[in-house]
Amino acid sequence: MLEGDDSRLQLTKVNKLFNEIKKQDQTKKDYTLSDFVYFIDSFVKYKLDIKSTDPEIIEGVSLMTAHGSKGREFSYVYIINATRKAWEARRGGTNNITLPIYQYDGDLEDERRLFYVAMTRAKAGLTISFAHIDDDGREHEESQFVGEIDTEFTILKNMHDFEKNHESDLSKFLNASRSKSSLFEPEYLRQLFFKRGLNVSALNNYLSCPIKFLYRNLIQLPDVSSSAQRYGNIIDIALNNFFKKSKQEEKILSKEVFMAEFEKSLSDYNVSEKEEEKFHERGEQAMSEYYDAYAKSWTAKVDAQKFTERDFKLSNGDNLRLSGTVDKIEYLDDLFSPHIHVVDHKTGRAYSEKTKEEKENYERQLVFYKLLLENPGKEDFIVRNSTLDFIEKNKKGVFEQHDMEATKEDLDKLCAEIDNCADEVLSMKFLTMGCNKKDCEWCSLFKA
Repeated sequence: MLEGDDSRLQLTKVNKLFNEIKKQDQTKKDYTLSDFVYFIDSFVKYKLDIKSTDPEIIEGVSLMTAHGSKGREFSYVYIINATRKAWEARRGGTNNITLPIYQYDGDLEDERRLFYVAMTRAKAGLTISFAHIDDDGREHEESQFVGEIDTEFTILKNMHDFEKNHESDLSKFLNASRSKSSLFEPEYLRQLFFKRGLNVSALNNYLSCPIKFLYRNLIQLPDVSSSAQRYGNIIDIALNNFFKKSKQEEKILSKEVFMAEFEKSLSDYNVSEKEEEKFHERGEQAMSEYYDAYAKSWTAKVDAQKFTERDFKLSNGDNLRLSGTVDKIEYLDDLFSPHIHVVDHKTGRAYSEKTKEEKENYERQLVFYKLLLENPGKEDFIVRNSTLDFIEKNKKGVFEQHDMEATKEDLDKLCAEIDNCADEVLSMKFLTMGCNKKDCEWCSLFKA
């Protein structure tokens, strides 16, 4: 699938299915494979389509109702069948049959507003078409909304003459072949790179293996979260909510509140009963001990889960968007002070038990946050120091915190890594680079 000429289209279809699986799983407890098969069978039976929140249009046009176009924009829009029967006729008559799908029973002003919504989806050009006589020989009037458009902004075209003058174009259209849409087209990958931007996880993936970055961060192959990731997310949500409530109350809240946030986070997160029991036993002990060890040193002058982004000027003159979410920012003076302490919470093995590469990735993460936050004209923070805060004890039964004060040399090294990553991606050199690690699943996938 990945190597085909239409691999972008095929991946879009896979992502659409995968996103629907995640959507169903998140809304229903203990969702099973048989439940999803039943769901798909129902869609097939009634010839329904799985909707995507932001489907990629590989080629062609996007068909939708006027209602469905709300909130979207397109370079060119075509409103077809703009007749009274299609728009105004819905207001009158007693023998109309109303379907329970996209029902619309508004008055004339509501219909006028809806027509206006459809018109204003166009950014460059709008074409409105209607037929005075349909295929069955019945006569129709144009919608009154068409006549209300100021003639200063319209050009009236006779379709008979237009069709006659463009017969050759119609022939080309009917005989057009599908254009290629490979995932590995250089221009497509360049566009994706600037569209995605770069966060520190993506950069770490790139430095670990450029092909891993290609699949995980650029193309974004569908993936499922691991048990460790789900557990980490539950802890992050609990800590985030606790510190937000403490900030509101202007004091560090009690251990009872702290543990209640963990229980709520675990209960709300959609995991299996077996995994929930495992996470509960592990998390209850870790969170209880963590609160006892550090609560007295915490401050309520914080921002939790702060998302920030900035433009980074590459050596070629282009701007690349950098982004990241900081677990906790502690204000060292008051809530309006630029002097801050950055805290990143970690679950799993402690810092001393990590590999050399893992330690480098963690420290790069702290330097990356400093680069993001010390952004004159936007954030204007001054990062005094940063801490990796491990929620669980190490093998010796001791909590670990790894502190770091990033230097100018650290920032310069990070900027060079970002610029080098961008250069190799934009030049497509990265497609020829593997990590040369034994049994790398990503390099094996690329060579397959």
